[in-house]
Amino acid sequence: MPTFTFQARDAEGKREKGRIVAESLNDAATKLKTRGWLVLRVKPASTFHFGASRIKMSLKDKVVLTEQLAVMIKAGLPVSKAFIALLNQTFPKPVHEMLATISTQVEGGLSFAEALEQYHDTFGRVFIKMVTAGEKGGKLDDILEKLALQLQKDYEIRGKIRSALMYPLIIVILMVVVVAVIMVYVIPRLATVFTDAQVDLPTPTKMLIATSDFFVNHGVVVLIALVVAVIGSKLLLRNPKIGLAWDTIKVRIPLYGPFVVRVYMARFSLTFASLLSSGLPILEIFGTSKEVIDNRAYQNELAEISKNIENGMPIATALEHSHYFPNMISQLVSVGEKSGSLEEIMWVIARFYEKEVDAVSQNLSSALEPIIMVALGVGIAFILISVLQPMYSLVSAM
Repeated sequence: MPTFTFQARDAEGKREKGRIVAESLNDAATKLKTRGWLVLRVKPASTFHFGASRIKMSLKDKVVLTEQLAVMIKAGLPVSKAFIALLNQTFPKPVHEMLATISTQVEGGLSFAEALEQYHDTFGRVFIKMVTAGEKGGKLDDILEKLALQLQKDYEIRGKIRSALMYPLIIVILMVVVVAVIMVYVIPRLATVFTDAQVDLPTPTKMLIATSDFFVNHGVVVLIALVVAVIGSKLLLRNPKIGLAWDTIKVRIPLYGPFVVRVYMARFSLTFASLLSSGLPILEIFGTSKEVIDNRAYQNELAEISKNIENGMPIATALEHSHYFPNMISQLVSVGEKSGSLEEIMWVIARFYEKEVDAVSQNLSSALEPIIMVALGVGIAFILISVLQPMYSLVSAM
């Protein structure tokens, strides 16, 4: 059903605003009136901008929020009171205001999922879909526990990605800084010495000095060009065709590609298992799971798989026909479909890929280290040869 945004006043005259799911504008207005509210404005969500949905919330804060909500609701505390209790936690000010708004709206008659709808950019469709299913099924506390587990696993996966790439990144940054210092401060002084001594410079030295002169004389231009290149590349990647091409190439890059694919599979299977346990239909699960994979090639593939399933194809067969999903997944899903234990199978797949991400992340730095060292060695060797050759000629002439 579509979502509508509204502005209204409650029985006490207090202004209320938010989102509501209804079949039509009239249905949305009727639902609001049944709460005893005076409806001021109702519009389709797509045509009514509501700035609150842009509140940023870290994944760590979201994990803490969900875990504590699950505990309090399991203990019998109403959702609105649970949010009031959360205001005592050390969340950023915008998050505090968001929690207070959600508490007020739930207490005013909105469902938990409807109150979350206006913050869909903050919580994401997976979160809201699971909360909706939990409220409908009367098992919100269990769903929140599963959500907290899923968010915690995702947080751990992101931490492993950062850990795997941090060391190579630091080495590359240090290498760039060292080379920049040499090119800007050391080479110009050596060039002056060689010019005064009228030494016949070899080609590598001339190239090095020319590069150094360019950086010294046009450093600002280089920085501007880099900034423009970064911004331009981001804008280009927003183009659907270019973004799709890059996402397709990204998963085929040696070392990095296989690691990213494992991350995608871990997130997909974890989300799939969580949504399946909440009772969502299979087609809706595939549609929602696209959000956890930040790759347009995989998103298109999931849409194609969903279409095949809608046309009557078994899930395992649809996954088997895909070039983006490993055969192991389709084989295990086939077992789950035949035995009626698809949810348990997806949890098994999720745990497997979590271990794979852990293992690959530990080895990724080790695999990248020799490549970086070789590149660093070649660069330093070129600089040393370029500097030592004319110096040797200078000493020989003396």
